[in-house]
This record gives sequence, C-alpha cells and structure tokens, in this order.
Amino acid sequence: MDKINLLKTYPIQINKNGFGIKDNQVENELFTVILIKDSQYDKDVVEYLAKLWDCPFDYLLGRLRSEVGHKLLYGEKNIKEACKYYELAAKENKSAESNFSLATIKLNTIPTIEGFDQTVALLKLAAESPNKIKINEEKSIENKLVLESQLMLGNLFYDGHGGKKNIEESIKYYKMAEENASNNYTPAFAKLALNYCRGSEGFEKNREKGLTILRKIIEDGSEDPGILYSYGESLFDDDQKTAIEYIRKAAKKGYPIAKRNLPEFEKKIQVSKIKQITNNDGVTTTDGYQFSKKKNSNPKKIKKNNLC
Repeated sequence: MDKINLLKTYPIQINKNGFGIKDNQVENELFTVILIKDSQYDKDVVEYLAKLWDCPFDYLLGRLRSEVGHKLLYGEKNIKEACKYYELAAKENKSAESNFSLATIKLNTIPTIEGFDQTVALLKLAAESPNKIKINEEKSIENKLVLESQLMLGNLFYDGHGGKKNIEESIKYYKMAEENASNNYTPAFAKLALNYCRGSEGFEKNREKGLTILRKIIEDGSEDPGILYSYGESLFDDDQKTAIEYIRKAAKKGYPIAKRNLPEFEKKIQVSKIKQITNNDGVTTTDGYQFSKKKNSNPKKIKKNNLC
C-alpha cells in the first residue's frame, strides 16, 4: 500500500484514544490517507489497515469515525459536526463507542425528560452490544465503551438523574457490567463499589467486594481524587494507617470533601493511638494522668506522650 508509510510499523492500540498515537506525523498520515469526509472514505486503505492490525473492517471504520468525532468535539468544540460522524458510526458500523458519545452529548445538552429518554435509548444500544468483537476462533478484542454504557445506565437509573429512579433496572445493568468486567475494573466502577461498601438501597452490604473494586481501580493507575478518597474512607475502620494516606492524597489533590473531612479523620487516629497507650499497671488518659488498676490507688501525673 503505497499511501501508507509510518503506519506500517507504528505500534497501534486499537481501543486507545487516538489509537495510542503520540506522533503528529503518524496521526496526520492516518486521517489523511483514509480521507474520511462525512460518509466518504478510502475503502482500500481501511481494508489494508484492518488486515495489518488484525481488526474487523466495520469495527475499525466505526473507531475511525468515532475518533474524527472526538477530534471535532473536544478539539474544535464543534458538536454539530462531531454528531454527524458519531451518527454515521452508530448507524452504519453499529458502534457502541459512538452511541455512548451521542448519549453523553444528549444528557449534557438536553436537561429534560425527553433528553433523558434519548440518552437511555442510545445507551441501551451500546450496553446491549457484544462485549467482545470476535477476530477468529482464538482471538477477540474488547468492544470499546460497552462496559461504560452499562455502568452509566446503572448510575442513571439508580439516581433518577433527569428521569424516574428505577432500582431494578439499575441493578440489571450493574450486574451486566460486573459479569463482563472479568475483574478488570475501570474508574467507571467506582459508584458501584461504593454501593457495595455502604449497602445502598438494592445492595447487600459487602465492604470486601467494594474495597476490592476500588483497590483494583487504583492499582491500575487511577489518580482520581474522588476514588482515592472513597477508598480511604471505606477502608478507615479496618486499616486507619493505610486509609489516611489515601485521604491525605485526595486532599492534597484538592478534593473538597477530603480537605473538609481530613482533620476529623486525623483526630480519630490520634484518639485511637491514645487509647492504645497502656502499661501493666494503668491506662493513660487524654489529660496525662495514669490510673492504676489496683484498688485504692491515687492518680499520679506522668509525662505526656508526644502524641497527646
């Protein structure tokens, strides 16, 4: 394929934003050679790249159109043009990614019941798409943003955001996402994790499961201060030493709730440490007096511990 030079050797990541391309020349070659313009594109080039990257033709074309939409939406702030590409990908390529993107735009631009209904309809198309795109009998790739669509539906129905609250529908999509996640949790799972930690309506309290999800999100590289705080707050009763480090990190990153609540958590730790200061004959209190466990003994002043 004479039109392609840099793309032949560049390590493309099909499902990464921008295909994982961090070189402007490579990115320019990708969108120049395909000549995507509205519904027009260079079919020969897309077919060549689909074989080169071991990816189904329709899925790749949907990803390319979605990426053009992302560039227009986030780069040029052109919602109208972005929607044209998302709609093409959604209609012609059954792109879950584009349905998710259209749903997000509807939710943020039409704050009415009608907008909520349109958002839900688009998310359902994405959420009920196959979680995996089959390449051959032995290999498949993740269908981008299917899991996120399932979780977003779970959140919307649970909170009743813009529409009617529906716990039953919410749990349905939460469970769908859990089953498809295979223990690979993205930051989008954070609200589900908190529902488990708190035993929220419709959830049997399971702090271990909730903490496991939050921990895996963080271990996979998330530095979201809200997630750091949620993990620290949920872990606090079990492991104050570890928990306070995450709460401090969230506060340092400027997370308002962490900044507001950090002093209270620090105070609880100090109180816990004071309670643990004991010796064979007595217990030290917060005013620095030691009371003997023996009968008829008088309290005596002792040197305060530096934690007091």
